[in-house]
Amino acid sequence: MDWLKDIDWGGLREPNEFFRVMMPENPNDPQDPFYLKMVKFKRMLMDRYLWIPDEYRSPEGVDSIINSYFQNIPFTVLYEVGDFQGMVAFVNIMPAYKCEVTFKIWDKKLWGKSFVRAGREILDIYQKEFRLKRIGTSSADRRMVKFARMFGFKDEGELPHAFRYKNKFYTKYLLGRYGE
Repeated sequence: MDWLKDIDWGGLREPNEFFRVMMPENPNDPQDPFYLKMVKFKRMLMDRYLWIPDEYRSPEGVDSIINSYFQNIPFTVLYEVGDFQGMVAFVNIMPAYKCEVTFKIWDKKLWGKSFVRAGREILDIYQKEFRLKRIGTSSADRRMVKFARMFGFKDEGELPHAFRYKNKFYTKYLLGRYGE
């Protein structure tokens, strides 16, 4: 764990104008802006097309997904995108090896060149700081797949019938971005 002292935690905290780390300012206050945003995000997970499969589309299922983000095993970092126009989570960060990233962008106004540049920038920071060989992502939502490709992810494969929404089966697309 000696490598931890070399990580630029400040650079990870506020890497650019689009991404801000999400954490509670007052952890014991249910009116803290973080908690209020998480309530909205949980509702979005329940209602949005192809965001989570049917088997997790319940208050308990959504809570278990959100809670797993904050277990910090091994590491998880959650970013608010813009002014709550999306969220990006770096989960299961295993330094000198890999991590997964989840994109949930709900405001199409973000989809521009400056945002793509900022997204590539934050991915580069993570690959450098944690010496990641691979960052992976997956989605059944073709819009998020397109978004990942703009950030430099390459297609790795497909999992047919891996995602069920309203009892219809969808293909889940696997993508990866590789470091040194």
